[in-house]
Amino acid sequence: MKYNAFFDDRLIGDPEKDLVWQLTEEATHPNLFAWENPYLTEGKAIGLESNPSGKIPVFIKMGGSLDDLRPKLEAHSLFCP
Repeated sequence: MKYNAFFDDRLIGDPEKDLVWQLTEEATHPNLFAWENPYLTEGKAIGLESNPSGKIPVFIKMGGSLDDLRPKLEAHSLFCP
């Protein structure tokens, strides 16, 4: 791959893009640089309102199955059409 890696220091560099990442132990993952998010790298980023609250949204009922939750999550997602 195109990256320079200094494993002892957990440093990864991309000389083509002039970028360097210093990873924490928790962030070190063998597939970390296997793909790039097109929303971040190809100018497709969309403005999203963030809500830093840890409160569970009222539309989510704990104990439900994924089949029960999926339509509610999709209805409230900014990524689903």
